[in-house]
Amino acid sequence: MAVAGLVLGIVGIVFTFIPGINLIGIIAAIIGIILSAIAMKQQEKKGMAVAGLVLSIIALVIWVIAVLIVGMLFAGVATSLMS
Repeated sequence: MAVAGLVLGIVGIVFTFIPGINLIGIIAAIIGIILSAIAMKQQEKKGMAVAGLVLSIIALVIWVIAVLIVGMLFAGVATSLMS
């Protein structure tokens, strides 16, 4: 489970930067968080589990920031078109 969490964390970070398929990245990051947390409880390859958890959380944070930036850009364009 620790290896799967690490791989999903890496996939989450990579796919978060690719427009159009970044939803796959966020799904991978959420599953990576779950698998890494389970692996940490089982004491199975704890270093990999922590790395997977950190990478998945970073992917989630990057995705939230990207969504906020895109939302602000759309709001700015909409207000400039209205006036």
